[in-house]
Amino acid sequence: MTLYSVNISGRQYQVEIKGEQVRLNGQEVNTGLLPLDHPGLFRLTHDAHQRDMYMHHLNNGTYAITTEGRRIVAEVETEKKAGGALHSGLNKPADGDLTAPMPGVVIHTHAAVGDRVENGQLLVTLESMKMQMEFRAPFAGQVAQAAVQPGQKVEKGALLVRLEK
Repeated sequence: MTLYSVNISGRQYQVEIKGEQVRLNGQEVNTGLLPLDHPGLFRLTHDAHQRDMYMHHLNNGTYAITTEGRRIVAEVETEKKAGGALHSGLNKPADGDLTAPMPGVVIHTHAAVGDRVENGQLLVTLESMKMQMEFRAPFAGQVAQAAVQPGQKVEKGALLVRLEK
């Protein structure tokens, strides 16, 4: 079993996951999180409801979640029952290619080729289905390629920015 402690807007939630069973603050819930075909893009199901969401790692244990036009920030800590050690719940992208998880329009570019950027620095804002997604640097480095311009339409999988360490 894995226990997650999640803080969203000052509200604390305890999430226990054991196989397919999920408990939220001690109550069993019928929910699931299905990864879609792009890193950070998921389908959340709860009872008969479904929603797609984009989850982006900001820093150690902190995630920006965008769904249905809203953006929330969640702080997540996990405690494995076996070892009891706390660690970040999700993995951060390893390479420097940031790609579009779905078709959309580039709203704003925040860095140019040659710019030095810090881990978590905002690089591109993309809008898709009335939802704005922020793409941040997965590590400190230099912008090697800025593949898009504001107002440009992009397809799913299109390269937005390439970073080098």
